[in-house]
Amino acid sequence: MAKKRASNQEEDAAEVVRQPPLDEDWVEDVPAPVQDAVDEYMKRLRAKHRATELVNSAKENCISIMKEHGIKQVRIDEGAKWLKVEDEPKLKTEKIKSPAYAGGDDDDD
Repeated sequence: MAKKRASNQEEDAAEVVRQPPLDEDWVEDVPAPVQDAVDEYMKRLRAKHRATELVNSAKENCISIMKEHGIKQVRIDEGAKWLKVEDEPKLKTEKIKSPAYAGGDDDDD
């Protein structure tokens, strides 16, 4: 019987088909400069995501505090723009338009 088992296992092993790699472009050994560049990119990408989360948190906080104090707009960028809180939960920047200067004589003499 032992020989019969061995022959069955040999037949099963002969029928095993290896699965091809999932991605033909996969490289096991990445050159060090490539890996360094990838690591730097991923570090910066993750930092960007953390910064985005902080900006979103600051934005939500700004909206709630402006609403709490009844402030609808605040000058920003040295007075060049408005930071406006809308009825819906979002902030909007708007460039401040300078007043039109008529100039010359406006006298109706």
